[in-house]
This record gives sequence, C-alpha cells and structure tokens, in this order.
Amino acid sequence: PVPLEKSSDILERLGRLDDASQQYMAAAEIHLTRRDVDKAIDNLSRASRLAPGRLVAHQRLALAYERTGKTRQAVVEYMAVARIFQRNGDNEKAAQAIERASPLEPTNADILRALDLLRRGAPLPEAEQRRGMTGPLRAAQAFVAPEAQTESAGPAAAAKHETTNSPIEPARQKALAALAAYLFDEVAEEDRSGAGLGAITKGTTGALRAPKPSRASVIAHLGHAIDMQSRGDSDAAIYAYEKAVEAGLNNPAAHLCLGLLYLDTGVQKGAVEETKIKSAIKNLRAVVAHPEFKTGANFALGQALRLDGNSREAVGPLLEVLRDVDLTTVHPSKTEELSRLYEPIIEGQTRSDDAQTQTLAENLIGFLSGEGWQERVKAARRRLDAAGEGSGLGTLADLLSMPGTDRLLESMRLIDQYYEKGYLSSAMDECFRAVESVPTYLPVHLRMADILVKESRLEAAIAKYTTVAEAYRVRGDSARSARILEQVVRLAPMDLNVRTRLIDLLILQNKIDEAMSQFIDMAEAYYQLADLDGARQTFSDALRLAQRSSVDRAWSAQILHAMGDIDMQRLDWRQAVRVYQQIKTLAPSDEKARGLLIDLNLRLGNKPQALVEVDDLLRYRVQEGQIDQAISFLDELVRQRPEEAGLRHRLARLHAERGRKPEAIAQLDALGEMQLRAGQTAEAAETIRAILALGPDDPGGYRQLLAQLEKRSSE
Repeated sequence: PVPLEKSSDILERLGRLDDASQQYMAAAEIHLTRRDVDKAIDNLSRASRLAPGRLVAHQRLALAYERTGKTRQAVVEYMAVARIFQRNGDNEKAAQAIERASPLEPTNADILRALDLLRRGAPLPEAEQRRGMTGPLRAAQAFVAPEAQTESAGPAAAAKHETTNSPIEPARQKALAALAAYLFDEVAEEDRSGAGLGAITKGTTGALRAPKPSRASVIAHLGHAIDMQSRGDSDAAIYAYEKAVEAGLNNPAAHLCLGLLYLDTGVQKGAVEETKIKSAIKNLRAVVAHPEFKTGANFALGQALRLDGNSREAVGPLLEVLRDVDLTTVHPSKTEELSRLYEPIIEGQTRSDDAQTQTLAENLIGFLSGEGWQERVKAARRRLDAAGEGSGLGTLADLLSMPGTDRLLESMRLIDQYYEKGYLSSAMDECFRAVESVPTYLPVHLRMADILVKESRLEAAIAKYTTVAEAYRVRGDSARSARILEQVVRLAPMDLNVRTRLIDLLILQNKIDEAMSQFIDMAEAYYQLADLDGARQTFSDALRLAQRSSVDRAWSAQILHAMGDIDMQRLDWRQAVRVYQQIKTLAPSDEKARGLLIDLNLRLGNKPQALVEVDDLLRYRVQEGQIDQAISFLDELVRQRPEEAGLRHRLARLHAERGRKPEAIAQLDALGEMQLRAGQTAEAAETIRAILALGPDDPGGYRQLLAQLEKRSSE
C-alpha cells in the first residue's frame, strides 16, 4: 500500500490530520492482511498520533504490541483506550481495558493507580504529549522549495517567492490533497476491473490526452511524483509527473502541480530557462478552465507568460485573478455587478502598448503576492469604497491605473441607459460604436443580442448569443458560457445542437443535476419531432451520466421509465423487459415497473416468469409489512387479466392469510369455474377442497360438487 502511505503523508503535511489518520488506518489494515505487523504498527502509530481520540487505532495498536511482545507499548495503548472510554462515559469498558493491561505488567504503578481512579470515579491522567512537528508545521516546511532563498532582484528572482506567497499556494495544496485522495481511492479499487481512470482522465483535450491509460503505471508514477514534490526534489517530481501523463494521467490537479514545478524550476540564479517556462505555460493553460484551481492557475500562467517575454498576454490571466480576489471583498449581492465591471478593463488591455502592459503585469503580480497580500487587497477595497461612496461600485483595477477603459465604460453606461428607456435604435448605435473601439468586448455583444430579442429578431439574437457563448467557452469561462446557452434554449427549445453544447458545459462544471434536466428536455424535443430513436439515444446518454455520477437514483428511474415507454411504443417488448428489470433492481418499491414486467412477460407468453415477478413483488411487500398494498396490487392485476388462474390463486391465498374468508372463497370460486370450463377436473377438485378448508357458509353444495368431480375422475 505504498501509494496509500504517500497520500496519507501528503494529507498530513497539508494539515488534514483526520483524513490522513483514516488513510494510515487503511494502510495498516492492508499490512495486517499481509502479516507485516511492523509496518502495520508504524501506520497505526501515525493514525493514533494524528487523531488521538480514534479508538480503533489505539485498540489495534495495543493488540499488535501485545502479540509482538512489546508489553510497555501495549500498556500505554491500553491506557489510551481506557481514557477514551472514560471520556465517552463508559467506565465499565475503561476498566476492562485497564484489566487487559494488568497481566502484561502486574507491578506497574500506573495501572494500579488507574484502577483505583476508576473505582472512585475520578478522571484518568492524560498521557504525556508526544513530541514532534504537527501536520500544519510540517506542511509549512514541506512545500517551501529548498532553494527558495534570497536571490538577486528582478522578475526572475521574485518569481520564486511569489509562488509560495500568492494565490498559487492554496491552489497547489488543494491539488496535492486531491491527488492524495485519488491515490487512496485507486488503491481501494485496484482489483476492480474496468474502473480506475475515469475521473482522473477527464479535464483537458488535445495533445495532453493519452489514448489508453495504464492504471498501475499511473498510480506508481503519480505516487512517486507526489512523494518527490513533498520532499522538495522538483526535477524528480517533474519526471514522475511526466511519466504519469505519458501513461494516461489527464487531470487538472496533476497538470497544475506539474505546471507549478516547471515554473519553480524555470528560474535558476536569476536566469530564465525558456524550455521549462514554456512547459509551465502548456500545463497551466490546461487548468484555467477548472473553477477549483482557476485563480492559482491564472496567477501562475500570468507569471510564466511574463517570464516568457509576453507581458501583453500575461495581463489577461492576472486581471482574472484580480477579479476573483476582488469578488471575495464585496457582499454576495454585488458580485455579479462587480464581475461585469471587470469585462471592459480586461478587454481594454488588448489595445494598450507594450510598455503599459509590462508595467501593469508587474503591478498586478506585486499587488497579489508577497507578505500580507490578502490584507493588502482588503485594505485597497476599503479605500476604494470610501473614495467612491455615492458613485457606484468600483474595481480594484481602478486603483492600479488601468488604461484604455474610460471610453468603453461610458459607452456601456449609455447603452444601458438607452435600453432601459426603450430607445433600442440609439442603444444599438452605441453598441456599434463600442464594438468599433473594442471589438472583443463580449458584454457589448451580449447587449446587442438583448436588443435584438426586444426587437423580435430572434434568429439574429440566437446567432449572436451562440457566438458570445462560444467566445466565453474558449476563454475558459464555462459558467458564463452555460448561462448564455440557457438563454438560447429558452428562446429556441428545439435547437438540439445548442442544447448539446450546454449539456457538455454543465458536465464540465460538474453541474450534473442541471445537465440531467437538459438531457431530458432534449429527449422530449426529439420525442416531439417523432424521432423515437433520437429520444431513446438521448435518454441512454443521460442514464450513463447518472450511473457514473453521484446523483439521486430518482434520475435513473425516471430515465429508465422513459426508455421503457419508448420501447413499448416501438413494440420492442423484450428490450422493455430488460429496462424494467433495471428499474426493479434500482427501486424495488416501484409498482409501475413491476406491473409492466408482469404484463410484458404475459404478452410474450412467458407466464412462468410473469408469476415469478408476481411472487417477487408479493414477497417484497410482505417483508416490508405492506400486505394490504400487495392485495390491492394483485386485485388490480386480476381485474385486468381475469382469466389468469395463477393470479387468482395468489390473491385468494393473500385474502385467506389476512382472515378475509369471503374474499378468498370468491376468488377460489371463480378459479374453480375457470378450471371446469377448461376441463381441468383434477385442478378444479383441488380448488374445491381449498374452499372447504376455509369453512364456507354453505359447504353442502361444495361437497356435492367435489363428489361429482371425484367420481368423474375415477371413471
């Protein structure tokens, strides 16, 4: 379980002590099954040190020490077990733990004193505190590169410090924690074929994707990469990460770690190593679209682009970081407005000269890094709010002397003013003027689409919205792209291409419930177009998404019902049977699915299987204490298929078990008549005997009929 131990160590270094303790416990269990007691003890010791209140760890450790003859250590652990039980209010079990320790060291004064304290109801003394660094302290040392010492001034030298005291560090730790958790999950699932790299191989496309990932190779290289990174051996970590990528690893957390390592090592003694910086850029670009790492990745990307001599391109990611950070400084009700204010600022930089962009890039990096940068941001927001009181919300970018935005901001103000007053022609004219000035400023294009909708020019509006949504997607703003496409599908619900793109974006953002809703809407659109094949395929795609995601099972049941309904309409009854079998497994209480299973088997002439399904449902209802519901269900089946003898026989039996003699006799009476009409004399006689066993009010007639049947059978 080496990957488990490595991932545990990473979690410990990150200060996630409880998670690390759990993983050390899991590693210990594996060592115990392999009879490697020493390694099990080592992992159990770490687990108990990180989570002193974890009872199971101390119990397993005490037993392991006892069995290996380490009596002193065993006594210490049994005492720890006793303290935990006492804190939980279970003095009896606390005493049992002490008594378990007593034979190991009969003359141990601590044991005798503990027994006396328990008898008197006094608290047991706390154990002596173990010495050593805690997880958070170790984390502080582990992830600061050994070579991060003071160097000569300048952008290259400053980049070293900026990666450890900036938005990069939280993203780095989050990525390491995610990879450590992944290793834990993969080891737990290692023997299950077919699973493994589904989650880790999602996230980027193109050259970074390997065609056939090797699970074992990925785990081995990734575990080594994390270990080397935690030890500060950046070159070895880079090599291991690259090997993992070659084996098929394609995960944003891994690409972020790799990009940051290239950035960290791309500056040596004040000189920039161009190849490593370009590798950093390549990996960081693969991460910026992922919300959980976006801020740190953009900051690192801005640094890397600046070190690569491309300050103009570096400003974009750095301003995105400034926006993300700025949004945390205002009330949640103002975040959307503030985010919009950043758009013209970001777009305006494309028209700035090289000197301006270089200065701006330096200012942004300096503002967002260094000692106390978070407090610096908060103080800047306070100053900005105080200076702009009464004049509306401002951005932190305003304090950094952003050039080229005044004209665009004024245009947006005029556009909104004209739009709100209904002056649509004037608003559109102002939009065109703004586009001439800054053609890539997307909010202007969005406002143009809004105006087109107001003018009832829906086709042009949809084309504009779709173009803007694609532009946002390319820029890595999947959330905004999805919101725009949601507007489009409301305007054109039958546009299946747009809905497909929206579903892909929602899945990318892990908004699975919203993606499921869109899948169902798209399937219904196919249905309205009388395209049953398209509808069923869409439902099938939705089902695969539901099955590989942790969504409510109700989604799967709903989708399967829709698929079964389509199969019924296409008279593909055998396929429908398979669908409803899945629903029965997924939702045993789904009577509709069970009823259709029975009906379909009867239609297919498979009466034995139909009765098996009936018995299965009745058994389930009885186990759940729902006999009345079982009777109601069976009664409805009998009404639908009165000639099915097996159904009547089971309904009569249920009535009899509930003490409903008249109802039971009525069903058996009808069953007997059916058997007589069919010439089934022996079966009819058996049914009459069952009626007589229930004690009918007029047994004479039944006895006479039974005698006639028996006489007929003997002739």
